[in-house]
Amino acid sequence: MRHPFDGSSWKEFDKKYPNFSREPRNVRLRLATDGFNPFGNMSLGHSTWSVVLTTYNLPPWLCMKESSFMLTLLIPGPKSPGKDMDIFLKPLVDELKPLWQEGLHTKDAMTNTFFTMKAALLWAINDFPACSSLSGWSGQGYNACPTCNEDTSSVYASNKVVYLGHRRFLDANHRWRTSLGFNGEPETKAPPPPPKQFSLADIEDQLGRLLHRLPGKHPDFGGPKRKREEFELNWTKRSIFFELEYWSTLQLKHNLDVMHIERNMCDSLLGTLIMNDKTKDTSNARDYLKTLNIRRTQWLQEKGNKRVFGQRYFYTNSRPLHILKATLLPNTIGGGYEESQRCHYFNIVQVRVDLSFNIFEIMVRLVLHLPDEAIRGGSIYMRWVYPFERYMKKLKKFVSNKVYMMKIQSSPNFHPDLYALSIGEDKNAFTYTACIVNGDRFMVLGRDAKRITQISGVLAEEENGEKFYGQVEEIIELCYPNGYSTVLFQCKLFDTRRGVTFNNNITSINTEREWDKEDKLIFASQVKQVFYIQGPSGANQSKKTILFVMADIMPRGHGGDGAEDPPPPGGFRRGCQEEDVVLARKGRGTAKNIKVLHAFAKNGRKPLRLTFDRFATFSPIGDVGDMFIRDVGNYMWRNIVFDKDSWASVSEEEKNALNEHMRIRDL
Repeated sequence: MRHPFDGSSWKEFDKKYPNFSREPRNVRLRLATDGFNPFGNMSLGHSTWSVVLTTYNLPPWLCMKESSFMLTLLIPGPKSPGKDMDIFLKPLVDELKPLWQEGLHTKDAMTNTFFTMKAALLWAINDFPACSSLSGWSGQGYNACPTCNEDTSSVYASNKVVYLGHRRFLDANHRWRTSLGFNGEPETKAPPPPPKQFSLADIEDQLGRLLHRLPGKHPDFGGPKRKREEFELNWTKRSIFFELEYWSTLQLKHNLDVMHIERNMCDSLLGTLIMNDKTKDTSNARDYLKTLNIRRTQWLQEKGNKRVFGQRYFYTNSRPLHILKATLLPNTIGGGYEESQRCHYFNIVQVRVDLSFNIFEIMVRLVLHLPDEAIRGGSIYMRWVYPFERYMKKLKKFVSNKVYMMKIQSSPNFHPDLYALSIGEDKNAFTYTACIVNGDRFMVLGRDAKRITQISGVLAEEENGEKFYGQVEEIIELCYPNGYSTVLFQCKLFDTRRGVTFNNNITSINTEREWDKEDKLIFASQVKQVFYIQGPSGANQSKKTILFVMADIMPRGHGGDGAEDPPPPGGFRRGCQEEDVVLARKGRGTAKNIKVLHAFAKNGRKPLRLTFDRFATFSPIGDVGDMFIRDVGNYMWRNIVFDKDSWASVSEEEKNALNEHMRIRDL
């Protein structure tokens, strides 16, 4: 089977409408529709729907080519049309009606003659939710299967509806029929024939019982959710396709999409076998086993205050995939099957693997009907949505960028900076350990911790005045087209919701807890530089005091590494140019407080001679003077609270401690 022509539905259509089939140039169409988000991450809730037609009057290698696609409708968002899809399909159906009845005067380019060309919609192919919107049969509830209809075998297991009854395909004397291990009950239904086939007359009878409801979600029309009567089964509407004269006689109206079925089924089955995040073996499923009083080894076990899983089933080989390839797929693709083969896969899952009831979702149930549809519709690759999914990806590129549309339309709101942002950043980002922003040098915490000085503290302030304090952990540069770039700081932000105290222009915060660890990025242009010191003696060790904000004073040259760095140029609107990020190129010398120890040892561990300028500054001078100032300054930085306006304000206790420190070091 290489073409839909090989399926029974095509041949049955030819028998019912011989006048149409007598002209081989009459067109047979297939309809596909699905929703997509044209704006990507800019609008996560947006859904635009495309309706695409393609013709089967071509060789198999051309039918599914993009060149034969006809984009007939593009339904704008932002919401999915849902069960009101018929409103948007009305213009298309109105055009298909005369194409079937009168036809269209057409020229045959091959023979240079004219003929009356007619067209018929052979079937539709969609994923399962879209199939519900088009067909009118709801894909939820106890009768979710559109093929089994009201004969769907389902139960409410724990917190969801599952679809069972596969053991009825076994032979009447099969030992699994009498087993109570699956659901606590034997299988009493008769063996094959397969599930009940609802005739076209049965479907028409069900649709004739539907209540008349106006389309739309207005409260006057019943609102977005309408309660169905029991006799309406799962029908929500009579599809607009029934207005086509031939639609009610088609054997196969809405195809089950193999692509989505195989993906969802394999995710559920293999996810349960290897117990990943898509497993169906949940605590609710285990509780349901206890309700049925079966499989005691798999019940949840009480251990202290916790409930743990009982026995699990793991597969360490490729047996499940082998079953899929060797049993299910060949029968589906080949178009032929035996009843024992069709149920073989499901009984392996049900009894031999003995897994959770939750795995038997509607997608697993639909696999039963794929062989029947292969017989009716022909080869699967002519009836799945892979080509249309790729086509929708192409459609996304046309409208995903609003700014690009502004550029094409020469909108006055267009700006090159906005266009660069809309295209998106380069896939490769650059990281640095230091950079200059607004004249201030910042350094990452990992590198800053090895230094005596401190330049990793940041302060970010929102428009409402709320302040965030933290330290830079990583510096990231994002590059955009046309030479634009922006710099982000990944910061360790302290949780200041527990209180911030202000005293004499000194801010104290608690650094014990961090803010949201998932939201740590700040634009470099939005931060100010701050310095942290330990809180007063005796205070909580996690309490830190912000000494002062660097941005409130004039930025100056940066000593140490990178003192010769040039001033930063004008940068991007919300960041800085790549040239602003300058890596340190110079190494640091020996710290002066280390040098004083070396000088003391070199002097035979005798006190160093200290000289003062008694005429001008009254400060220590010379090499020893510089070392003395650094050593005393370091001690005061670590031990004297920075809330004194002069030396006279320092307490006698702190002065005596400083003198004792100098005596011990022989200064």
